Formats: sequence, C-alpha cells, structure tokens
Amino acid sequence: MLALRLPFTMADRGRGLPWVVRGLDLPRQRERRVISAFAMTRPEQRFALKLLERKRNLWLYRCNQRRSCGDFAIIDMSVARSLRTITVLELKTGASPRPGGGGLQVRNAPLLRDALVQAGVLPVGAPVATLLSDPEGVV
Repeated sequence: MLALRLPFTMADRGRGLPWVVRGLDLPRQRERRVISAFAMTRPEQRFALKLLERKRNLWLYRCNQRRSCGDFAIIDMSVARSLRTITVLELKTGASPRPGGGGLQVRNAPLLRDALVQAGVLPVGAPVATLLSDPEGVV
C-alpha cells in the first residue's frame, strides 16, 4: 500500500491515524504494520487536520513512509477527472517552499500516481508535481 486516503471525518472528529486504519477492518497484525508505515509526527498531523478542515475539495493521502513517495499527496477533486493532477509533498520543519523539491524522499511519486490511476482517482498520465515545504507554509 503506497497511500492511505485521510477522510474529512478525521478532522471533523479530531481523530488520528489509528482511527482511520481501524476503519479499514484489517487483521490486527496487519493493522499495526499499516499504522507504523503511515505514522505521522505531531506537525504532520496538525497539517493534515488543518487541510482536511479547510479544503473540502482536496483529497489528502498519507504516503507510506517506507516507500519514498513523499509525506502526503493532494488531489483537487473539484476538477474533471481528466484534468486532475497530483501534488506530492515532502514536509520539513523550517524549509522554504520549493517546487520540485524533496529529492530521494519523493523518488517514487510516479509509482504513487500510477496506483491512484489504477484506483480510478487520476487519469492515465496525470502530471506529478513535488513540493518541499514547512508544514505551516502549505495550508
């Protein structure tokens, strides 16, 4: 699993990642591995909750932290599927916003895009943008 969609109800109810993963109805052992692979720092969780609360047109995905596909992926669902793009974020405290940044931490962003194409969220060949930023500089 490369990415886990974070639902708006996560912000509405002030819930964390374990609550999201429990909703997947996985076997307990797999649940623990998924929570570990998608774990968030406090600044990352604040960022996620703030974005989910403020931007209801954006779908937010938490990226697998062991697969080098960024920290989060964002897709604007208010546009037609054929026009959707994916922005992969690599968050670093104190970093100035830098498009195209993230280096090795986002090297598998195209694989993430392909997985979301297979899931029907993105069109084939959707552009992938990467952004390195401080969590506070994005929302």
